[in-house]
Amino acid sequence: MGIDKDKGLSAATELRRQAAEEQLRTKTATLHPPRSEEELQRLVHELEVHQIELEMQNAELLQARDELEVSRNTYAELYDFAPVGYFTFDTHGLIREVNLTGAQLLGRERGLLTNTPLSSFITDADGREIFSSHLGNVLQRQGMQRCEISLTRKDGTVIYGLLQSVAKETLENKDGFILTSIVDGTARKQLGAELQKAHDNLEAIVRERTGELLRSCKIITWPFF
Repeated sequence: MGIDKDKGLSAATELRRQAAEEQLRTKTATLHPPRSEEELQRLVHELEVHQIELEMQNAELLQARDELEVSRNTYAELYDFAPVGYFTFDTHGLIREVNLTGAQLLGRERGLLTNTPLSSFITDADGREIFSSHLGNVLQRQGMQRCEISLTRKDGTVIYGLLQSVAKETLENKDGFILTSIVDGTARKQLGAELQKAHDNLEAIVRERTGELLRSCKIITWPFF
């Protein structure tokens, strides 16, 4: 990807150089030798002014390049060390890019995840079906789509993944790629299960105590006069 980008920049530079040479030839054809010392000095002065302007523009470009590099590095750090796993999938669910958090989420080295299907980390067949339907929804509908699946890490531990995805188009392909964030919701899932278990236990205790209370009650019949 970096090589293609460098080739594109080199091609653009070459085109600008050719365009500049063509403009110089056109302009040179219309020029005539200075007719006096005064005209010669004026031309020299204009050239000096243009040279200073070019130097100033070059300095501004260098400064902008440095600022862009700093901004790019800052963005890369924010992307890599975000508390959320960020993934870029193709339309078939293959991982094209992933940040460090996402790689750690799956327990794999980042460089080994490229072109790996996320489905290979999904714990069960139901989860793989859910993810497949999720991809279809992302590509067919507008806006953010969500799903929840279980993922098995390299060490065998299972985590509960909360996915949010959106499709991004490219000029070459209407459905270019899919941007997905994955959050580890294992703790939330475990807490929900524990709360449900506590609720069920409480209901069982209430039913048991209620039954005991009813059984201990005596029915009193009052005589009619």
